[in-house]
Amino acid sequence: RELIEEIERAEKSGEQDIIASIIPVKGFEEFSSEVEKHLNALNFPNGGRVTFSESDWDIVISGRRRTSHGKGVRAITHAAFSLVLLSYCLRLKMPHPNFVIIDSPLVVYREPDTDDSNMPLDVKNHFYKDIAISFVESQVIVLENEDPPKELSESDACNLIIFTKASEGRYGFIPIV
Repeated sequence: RELIEEIERAEKSGEQDIIASIIPVKGFEEFSSEVEKHLNALNFPNGGRVTFSESDWDIVISGRRRTSHGKGVRAITHAAFSLVLLSYCLRLKMPHPNFVIIDSPLVVYREPDTDDSNMPLDVKNHFYKDIAISFVESQVIVLENEDPPKELSESDACNLIIFTKASEGRYGFIPIV
């Protein structure tokens, strides 16, 4: 809390040097590098170099602000940011509740059109696989409107709950009374 208050005071006063002394540049670089690796694991198209913008407090992908992309790319990159923040905090033994809830990161994402048949674009499948592999010691809850890959639902890598809104299976998040 003290660190958050100190950063907020520095932001209000415009003293970027104070913020830089609180959060070293090396931390931004390490975090950005982890986001870049995570996006590469997702087969994220045109990912390129990931950096951190201290003015926006957000990631920049290949020199382009995350917020300048469409909503599908923004949703996936926001999920990547949140997941990497979880793993980064745990690795450095920084405070974190050890779980992340991600709401609809894939439903609006569309694979880019490509003529290159050698370019793998199954970002959605890789998204789930990466979570199942990389976050075994954490809890990641993904609320999504599309079905996950079939092989994931048949494995023991995750606890998959599908809300059916029918008499079979689980009706919804909140039980019917």
